Amino acid sequence: MFIYDFHFPYKNFRFPGQYTEEKILYVTRQAPIFYKLKILAGILGFLLFDAIILFIINSVEIVSLNTIFTILLLLLNLIALPLIFYWVKNTFNKTLFIITTKRLIQFVQTSPFTHFQLSLSLPQIVDTAASRHNYFQSLFKIGNFFARSGAGAEGDFLVQNIETHEDLHNYVNKMLSKYSQSKNKDKALDNFRPFIPKLKGKSREEFLKNKKY
Repeated sequence: MFIYDFHFPYKNFRFPGQYTEEKILYVTRQAPIFYKLKILAGILGFLLFDAIILFIINSVEIVSLNTIFTILLLLLNLIALPLIFYWVKNTFNKTLFIITTKRLIQFVQTSPFTHFQLSLSLPQIVDTAASRHNYFQSLFKIGNFFARSGAGAEGDFLVQNIETHEDLHNYVNKMLSKYSQSKNKDKALDNFRPFIPKLKGKSREEFLKNKKY
């Protein structure tokens, strides 16, 4: 079952296609600021639509038609505004980036009814990178994580606008190093520590101990 409200240590979190022995090391989604921006963009877009329709209504000189169109517009608002919130919440919550002991996975929800899934197994990863491309990302301390595939550009893996992207880049590199040095690839990362943002050293060790991961 796919549970979208996840938290470490992911004991109750599973995703479609997950192997029985596949251990989840990290789950994240776009930075929360993007949820607010998408809601704001949806509302502003609909307000602009309202303004255009009201301008057209006011240009009609027949009072009875003005009244009918105004009532229809109000009804449309009552339907559309909740739909905007549902649409944004649904697509935002269900778009996830997951790191496991076997692969990188991305679930992208393009609408409440359509989605696609990307997956890149650890042996296929050639290298990784972390980057910031604009002032907006710098302002909110977010960026992009990129994994290059040995299969070519079509297999490359890009996750945009996430927090701790640089730490993730370093973490995945450590994973790949551990994996490449292991003789038993199937169990290479069974005991590899999960990625825990903003916790390092003794603080991380104490947290993992308390969570019994």
